[in-house]
Amino acid sequence: MLQTIIWALATAAITGGTWVGIVMYRRQQALAEDQQALMDDVARRSRALDDAEKRFAEIEERLDFAERLLAKQREPERLPPPSSDR
Repeated sequence: MLQTIIWALATAAITGGTWVGIVMYRRQQALAEDQQALMDDVARRSRALDDAEKRFAEIEERLDFAERLLAKQREPERLPPPSSDR
């Protein structure tokens, strides 16, 4: 009878250990897939941010150019002072 109980406990321990191992393995796989998806998302967002920074720099350059043109239009063209050659 004692041998049967020991055999049952050993079988339960092995079966339980195997089940825990399978569950942990599947969980680890799911976490690895989630991590890869997150890394892909971070890379995509990083590229989008780089693109936005480039576009922002281009817009800044255009704005500076437009401001310089407007500043030139605001300043009236001045005639040189009359010379005293007469």
